[in-house]
Amino acid sequence: MFETEAARSGLTVSGAHIAHLAHRDTAKGGIEFWPALAPDGEEEVDYYAPVDTVQRQSPVARLAAQVADKIAAWLNHAARLPGHDHAIAPRDIMILLPRREPFGGK
Repeated sequence: MFETEAARSGLTVSGAHIAHLAHRDTAKGGIEFWPALAPDGEEEVDYYAPVDTVQRQSPVARLAAQVADKIAAWLNHAARLPGHDHAIAPRDIMILLPRREPFGGK
């Protein structure tokens, strides 16, 4: 998964080889790293919205929509994790963020 330099970009300072050894090798899952999104040109700002409102076309809002769409697709198509006999359920999904804001609240 991390064989190429591009896959390791941003994960290590030195670009050293990354090896993952699962603690529970019989409880397989999957990991996805998503690239950061850049603003799409000029961002329209709703000057009447509260100052902490996330604008609809901001990178944060677009990423949140992409994550929600991906999870909805898994749930709607009864996707399965490798080695599991049941479809993915919301309890099977964990989203790790570098910090809680703006997704996880304050």
